[in-house]
Amino acid sequence: SFEDIHREGTANVLAAAKEAGARHFLHVSVIGAANNQSYPYLYSKWQGEQEVVNGGIPYTIFRPSMLFGEGDEFLNALAGLVRLFPLIPVIGSGKNRLHPLAVDDLARCIAITLGRDDLKGRTLDLGGAQRLSYNELVSEVAKAMGKRRLRLHLPVWPVYAATAVSQVFLPRPPITTDQIKMLGIRSVAEPGEVERVFGFTPRPMEGNIDFVNSVGVLDGIQMLLGSMPRSIRDH
Repeated sequence: SFEDIHREGTANVLAAAKEAGARHFLHVSVIGAANNQSYPYLYSKWQGEQEVVNGGIPYTIFRPSMLFGEGDEFLNALAGLVRLFPLIPVIGSGKNRLHPLAVDDLARCIAITLGRDDLKGRTLDLGGAQRLSYNELVSEVAKAMGKRRLRLHLPVWPVYAATAVSQVFLPRPPITTDQIKMLGIRSVAEPGEVERVFGFTPRPMEGNIDFVNSVGVLDGIQMLLGSMPRSIRDH
């Protein structure tokens, strides 16, 4: 469960770090983590943060927005839809904004933090070079694949109801009701936070997501059925 991984797993790692004499604990959470049980994923992330804050080791918590890079399940799943369909389904208006950050840039932030005592005790919301709506994400992925795709906007509640039914019958549905609820949560950091705190400019999505071209028709079908292809998962 989310709690097993994000709270208990974090507590176990903290205990091991304390036993090893760690002097600075670095923890990756997510923008939107909050004490709100209506969103189980974000609530469990908040629980993990509380373990860190109360763990007795100087800490830095990173809260990135959406991460992108090879092995990225989100963009690769979107690439699967682009590969399969001329119309890309979008739940709701698609106007909610994300702040995509390259996973390599997050790793760079973490590496820099190791030598920064001034970042101890801080929780940092991090985003990349661009704030993009879901509609714009669809366009960026299609552009990277050399495709032009139209969007088919679907009303939220009928999709939510159908998803609730699919969760009963599919062991790993392509989308969950919790994920649909989270579509309405704005996931952006303050502009320029990475530059101010870490002294470098994060890369934009444009020109840096060529990996989506490796998603084939069979990969798209497999992801549509709720299973992530090994070629993507193993990155």
